[in-house]
Amino acid sequence: MHNCFEFVVCLSGKTYITIDEKTYELKTGESVLIFPHQLHSFTYSESRHMICIFSPKTVSAYFNPLSTQKPKSNKFVLDGALITALDKYKCDSQRLFEKGILYLICNEFDSIAEYEENINKGLLDKIFLFINENFAANCSLTTIAKHIGYNASYISRYFKSCVGISLCDYVNIVRLGNVCYLLENSNDTILNCALNSGFDSLRTFNRNFKKFYGVSPKEYFNAKKQHR
Repeated sequence: MHNCFEFVVCLSGKTYITIDEKTYELKTGESVLIFPHQLHSFTYSESRHMICIFSPKTVSAYFNPLSTQKPKSNKFVLDGALITALDKYKCDSQRLFEKGILYLICNEFDSIAEYEENINKGLLDKIFLFINENFAANCSLTTIAKHIGYNASYISRYFKSCVGISLCDYVNIVRLGNVCYLLENSNDTILNCALNSGFDSLRTFNRNFKKFYGVSPKEYFNAKKQHR
């Protein structure tokens, strides 16, 4: 779960995506548009797919009227020309081109979508916003609860029931993502990237990296280099 849109299209084979406990089978050419704060996971084998994650601010004219809603079904079929254009965008730096393609995708989805109230909005928004802005500093359960004005035990239970993982685990996942981003886009050391992302030591970072990624940081980045 995160606070961005996520567009996924199956390019070949089959991809299975579970969104809010509903599983979709995507065949070649089929897509889903996942709304912010929808819990989702992927299962795939011998398939190819394209994923595009983008901020609601990028398509604010579409998102703002629907900010408290979510689609009843996330599945749709996108025009092949738009998939080609989106693939081209990966190497394009023009902001207007980006917004144009993403608005066209949202328009295609909106033309067939039905919506309902998203009961996970509100309190979750506040929690996610605080974590996104403070993950590199003090982001403990006690600190979050005090900032939002709720009991820490309630926040812990509520977050786990909505998201499916503990708040502590979610904070560490956000921190790990930021470490990976810093390592891929700077020449800084692993230690500095870990400390600048909120981990208190390299040992803590390595333990969490292995827990959530299944491999050591060295194995992970060596594998990424081999696939480039």
